[in-house]
Amino acid sequence: MFIALFQIFFGLQIVGHNLSLVAVTTAKIIQNLDGAQGAYGLRIEGLSTSLLVSPVPATWPRVTLTQEPGLSPSQKSSFRNGEIDLSFENGTGISLRRAAATIAFQVPRRVADDEVVHPLLAPAAMHFAAWLGHAAFHGGGFIQNGRAFGVLAERMGGKSTTLARLADNSIPILVDDALVVDSGMALAGPRCIDLRPEAVSDDTLESVRRDERRRLRLPPIEPSFPLAGVFVLRWDDELSVDALSPSDRLIALARHCRPEVGRTSALLELSRLPVWRVRRPRDAGCLDDICDRLLETTLR
Repeated sequence: MFIALFQIFFGLQIVGHNLSLVAVTTAKIIQNLDGAQGAYGLRIEGLSTSLLVSPVPATWPRVTLTQEPGLSPSQKSSFRNGEIDLSFENGTGISLRRAAATIAFQVPRRVADDEVVHPLLAPAAMHFAAWLGHAAFHGGGFIQNGRAFGVLAERMGGKSTTLARLADNSIPILVDDALVVDSGMALAGPRCIDLRPEAVSDDTLESVRRDERRRLRLPPIEPSFPLAGVFVLRWDDELSVDALSPSDRLIALARHCRPEVGRTSALLELSRLPVWRVRRPRDAGCLDDICDRLLETTLR
C-alpha cells in the first residue's frame, strides 16, 4: 500500500506531463491499493520498493523475481523446453523457469528493485511473452487518443530520445524498452525512460546505472491499450514518413523481433496494422518536427 500511495503523489509531481491523465489513472490506483503490480504483461511478485511497476490486472500471469548475488551465470546462454538461462558479457545472467513461473537474476551484488525492473527485467519478459504466445519487440510505444502506437528502432536508433521528447510534450508513454503485444493489446512497461547523458539537456534528471544513464520518470498508466500502428525509425538526411506495404510491414516487424521470441502467427496478425517507416536526420534540433509528424500520422 505504501508503494502505491507513493506512486500517486510521485505521479502528480511529474513536470511536463498531462496531469488530468495522471489524476484519472491515480484515482484508479486508489481503488486498487492492494492489487497486483507488474509490467510487460506479467504480474510481478518478489519486489518491495520499486516505483517503476504499475497496478495490473490480477489475471495477468504471475512471476516471482529473485536475486542471486555472487552466483556466476552459465558460461553461455541455453534454451531448453520451459527453461532458459541467459548469460551476458557484463557478467550477469538470468534464469527463467516456465513451470515454476520464476525469474532469477545472477548479479555480482544485490541491486535495488528499480534496477531489477529496469533494465534487467526486459530480456526475461520478452522470453516469457514468447511462452505466453505474445509478440515482443525491441521498442517502445506512446498513447494518442486512447490508442497505442509502437516505436521501433535499432540500437542507438534514437527511440528513447524520441519517446522522451514526446513525454516532455505531455504525450503518455506506454513503454520504452520492450513492446509486448497480447491479442492486439500493447502492454505497459516500467515507468521510466533511461537516456544517454549526451542526449540529455535537463541536468535535474537522476543519474542511474553507474552514471551511464539519466532517468526520466513517467507517471502511472493503464496496463494496456489497443495497438493501432507502428513507427519504424531510420536515420536519413531528410525527414519523411512513409506507409509500408503489407509484405514490407511483416519484414519490418520481424527485423525488430528476435527469432527466439518471435511468433509467426503474432507477427502476421500485427502486420495487418499500419506500419510507417520514419526517416529523419540525427540533428536533435529536428526532434520537435519529428514528434509532430508522428502525432499527425496517428490521425490519418
